[in-house]
Amino acid sequence: MEILDLLKDIVIDELGQLKDKISANLTAKVINASGRLEASLEIQQTDDGGELLGNPYIYYTEHGRGPGKVPFQFTDTVKQWAIDKHLNITPIEYVRRESEKWKPKYTPQERGYNAFAGAVAYKIRTEGTKTYRDGGRTDIYTDDVETAIEKIKDRVELELNEFIINDLNKFL
Repeated sequence: MEILDLLKDIVIDELGQLKDKISANLTAKVINASGRLEASLEIQQTDDGGELLGNPYIYYTEHGRGPGKVPFQFTDTVKQWAIDKHLNITPIEYVRRESEKWKPKYTPQERGYNAFAGAVAYKIRTEGTKTYRDGGRTDIYTDDVETAIEKIKDRVELELNEFIINDLNKFL
């Protein structure tokens, strides 16, 4: 096996371990409500070794989201998040009675989710997420990325040293 192939294998192996660690962190910290973020993590081989790719929103799991403009239909996103998390939201009953002229648009449960999602979206829009307000965190991927980089450096250095020594021994 050529040395470059061996070094690429080291990178791919460490990226696989990093992916598993990030997935475990998302599960352990109960961040992965729908599973889409974890499912988005994938390793792609490149000419230089490989890269770990995933949904760019993983950034917000550690840094939170600051106040300001939000994406179109953000309230719907928050509502789906609450549903995926199986949050126990109190239904909001209608005061008005159903008649031939008026039928309710939403069920009481949907009204509860809509009210909750609207309040959460407003809070995020005006103040940012709790993670953002608390200053962020580093326990989802940052710490593990730094550890993986060090492990790759150490393993590559070890293999290169061994390769050089074996190559020099050929001439002795």
